[in-house]
Amino acid sequence: MRIAAAVGLGTLFGLIAAAGWALLVSQFSIAIGLVAWAIGWAAGRGVYLGMKERAGTHSGILAMVIGVACYLVGNFFLLVIAAAKGVEFVDLWPRFTAQFGPLDILWIALVIWPAYRVGATGNDL
Repeated sequence: MRIAAAVGLGTLFGLIAAAGWALLVSQFSIAIGLVAWAIGWAAGRGVYLGMKERAGTHSGILAMVIGVACYLVGNFFLLVIAAAKGVEFVDLWPRFTAQFGPLDILWIALVIWPAYRVGATGNDL
């Protein structure tokens, strides 16, 4: 039962942070590492709250997976925002593939570390 709560809270918190990431990138055309870090922190905090006193390495790994998935969903949110702004559907696929680049390795690393740390121990960085 705790796993379900951990997955639910981690996903909820991570998606809220991912929506913030998408809004920031779409409005200002700039990706800030602190917001990527916040996605990991939010996913880790949700998993930790769901696991309560049973948190450990396993919950840290779960938080990492949820954090990276939320980051990828945040990038998908960018497509939704672009479609809402009237970008032609044919232009969406090149736009989607163009938004992934070498910096995404850095963003994913910034998601993974706080997700694991907070999800496993509950300690903020």
